[in-house]
Amino acid sequence: MKKMLKIFLIIGAGSFISGCVTNDAALQQQMGELMTALVTVQKNQADLNLKLEELSENLNVTNENMGETGAVVSRLSAKLDDLAVTTTAVAQVHDTLILPTKIYETAQTNLNEKKYDAAIEGFNMYLEKFPKGEMAESARENIGDANYAKKDYREAAVVYAKLMQEYSKSKKTPTYRLKYARSILPLDKKAEAKKYLQSIVQDYPNSSEAKIAEKELAKIK
Repeated sequence: MKKMLKIFLIIGAGSFISGCVTNDAALQQQMGELMTALVTVQKNQADLNLKLEELSENLNVTNENMGETGAVVSRLSAKLDDLAVTTTAVAQVHDTLILPTKIYETAQTNLNEKKYDAAIEGFNMYLEKFPKGEMAESARENIGDANYAKKDYREAAVVYAKLMQEYSKSKKTPTYRLKYARSILPLDKKAEAKKYLQSIVQDYPNSSEAKIAEKELAKIK
């Protein structure tokens, strides 16, 4: 009996040892799988860390680019502000700037519209500001014409006399002589008027003013 018990114990122990061996092999397999999984996780973690670093670098570059873009935008905004200020300044200067052409054309418009006093004032302003201007001679003549149109013959005669004196070599000399003669006729200066009309016929026989002068001479008695 004792012998049988011994045999059973030996068999049981063998089975236990065999089971232990079997369980140990399974455990080792599981440990191997766990280690493989752990290595995979570590590798994935490493890949993730690398991607995070790349993302961080990209974000830094983006931030730097955004910073540079912001700086450029700021500089452009400043330039636009400068341009706005410059444009405003130019507009203000233009508004306050008195241009000779503008003065002359305004006066000429007034003369054409028979606003003689305004025309005379405008031409006098032109001469005051631009006495040596390109249109100074014409401005003086127009002042004479405006006065003549107003029937201020004395003032017109003064203007035409100055034109003959200051622009003695002007191609419009026959015109000035004719206008002077016409302006003094109403002032009962027929002899002087006749003298100037005859000088036109004599000095400028082929001119249109000469033909008009001859007609005016025929009227003088």
